[in-house]
Formats: sequence, C-alpha cells, structure tokens
Amino acid sequence: LRAAQDIRSIDEVPLFSAFGREIHPSSIAVLPLDNLTGYEDQAFLVEGIHEAITSTLSGISALHVKSRTSTASYRGSDLKLTEIAHELGVAKVVTGSVLRDGDTIRVNIQLVDAQTDEYIWTETYERDLRDMLALQSEVARSISREVSVELTPAETARLRQTREVDPEVYETYLKGMYFVKQLNGEANMRGMQYLQEAITIDPGEPLAYAGLALGYNTIGHGVSSHDAFPKAIAAAEKALELDELSGEAWAALAEAQLYYDWDWQKSEQTFQRAMQLSPSLDHSYAHYAYLLMLLGRNEEAIEFSEKARDLSPVDPLWAGFTAWLY
Repeated sequence: LRAAQDIRSIDEVPLFSAFGREIHPSSIAVLPLDNLTGYEDQAFLVEGIHEAITSTLSGISALHVKSRTSTASYRGSDLKLTEIAHELGVAKVVTGSVLRDGDTIRVNIQLVDAQTDEYIWTETYERDLRDMLALQSEVARSISREVSVELTPAETARLRQTREVDPEVYETYLKGMYFVKQLNGEANMRGMQYLQEAITIDPGEPLAYAGLALGYNTIGHGVSSHDAFPKAIAAAEKALELDELSGEAWAALAEAQLYYDWDWQKSEQTFQRAMQLSPSLDHSYAHYAYLLMLLGRNEEAIEFSEKARDLSPVDPLWAGFTAWLY
C-alpha cells in the first residue's frame, strides 16, 4: 500500500505472475502452434517449428523467453490466453498456426499483449521447407522490433547467418527431436533412430548431432548406460565442429562433462557458454545448479535453480529440485 501511494498511473503498477514473481515487460511465451495441416502425423513439424521459434527468440538477450517445456503443457488448454500468461508470468504471448502443402510451409504468427488480450502484430510467412532456418530468424527479428528491444551486434549477425537445409534431412531431424523430447525410453530410442538416419543422409548436419547428444544424455541418466555419455560427448563435439554457436550442443556437452567426466571446472565453462547462446534451456540452469551444489556454492545453486523455475514455472520437476536444494 505504501508503494502504491507513489504510483501515479496504472501503467506504472508492477505486474506479478500467479507464482508471485514480478513480470518483466519484455517477457514472452511462445504458445504451441495450431496444426492446420489436416494430419495428426504432422505434429512433429508443428512442434519443431514451435521449438525453433522459441529457441531463436531466446538467443536475444533483451528478451525473457519461457522454455518450450513450460509452454508445451498448454497445448489444447481451455484456459484463456490471459490466464496462461498470468501462470507463466509473461507480458506478451506469441500464438500462431502451421499449414503445409508439400514442401511449402505457411506459418501465421501473432504477438499479443497478455494484459489486454489485444494483438500487437501479426504476419504470415510462406516458405519452402529448405528455408525454415531463415524463417525463424525473420520471426525473431520482427518480434524483437515489435517489443522494442535492441539486438546486440553479435545477435544481429547470428540472425543473419542463415542457411538452407535439405528438406528430407530437416524433416527427419524434426521427427527425431519430436520423440527425443518426450524423455521416455522407448520414444527416445525411436527419435535417435531418426536422428541417425538424418546423419546418414547428410553427415554434415549439426542439428542432428546436437539432438543425438541429448538423446544419449537421456540414456546416460538411466541404468545399463556405461557408454551413453561418451557417445553424447562425441556427438556434441561433432555438432560444435559443424556449428560452434549451437547452444543445445554446448548444453549436452556440459551435462556429459558433469555426470561422466567429473571435470567440474570444464563443465562450468561449458554450461556458461550454453546459457549464453541458448538462455531459455531450463535444464541447463538446473544441471548447472547441481554442479554448483557439488562445489559447495549453495547460494549460487539455488539462484540458478530458481532461474530454471522462472523459465518453466509450471514444471514440477524444477520446483521439486529447488526444494531439495533448499
């Protein structure tokens, strides 16, 4: 109440999420895109584009982007957009849809003010599948402009450095990640088969190697997995050889260095690089928090675990992990 007495306009009143966290004015959540392809078996494509847009946006340091794992839980939700935004603790929401005609992809994107439920900006992109990396960079640049945040020179350069992808390889990669991201044994193995297939078609595709590293790390945390982490390291290093700016590959490498090599100094450096390149990877912050706990840096561990919670506030895993740290 005392603070409210000093506020002169409603625009100055700080907003808070459902979990009591202050909402940053440049915070964004990319909600799951609607599948307008007419086919359920195209879910891998729609979810892949959703993740790609989230990942590309998260590379812009001035934006606060919620993780894909957090927003994915709202697929098919009956909640109002304003209610979802309140739970996630964001000021703006990205919605959209994907339609496909052969190798032609049409993506409709809307940027919505989460407080007023009003459209800020909307655009439709029609691209060939081979131009999907350029599309996600274009979407990221447009959203950053509409939110009025400035890109650093390095971010601008990175968003301009796009390349074409082989449609068959990219589609196979997206199928692989669709299953690997489900984080269960059977789906993970199926996803890794697709990723191996993508590498067989094109041994120079860094995305597939980074996905494979994630899959091997998932196996590494289970039983009967003595060779999984070394394979994760090899796949991550190959991905970085092909694309040194792959935040996903740096994150996978850091995780394997932590749990297999026990090289905690090198792992810390690798985690920091991963978080710099892909700031919305909630699991990077959580695993890094575990590393800090091992090093006896408990206050820092809790700080980074809370960052994982902030990126994915509706994920019970990070809430439980943070409680364990406390």
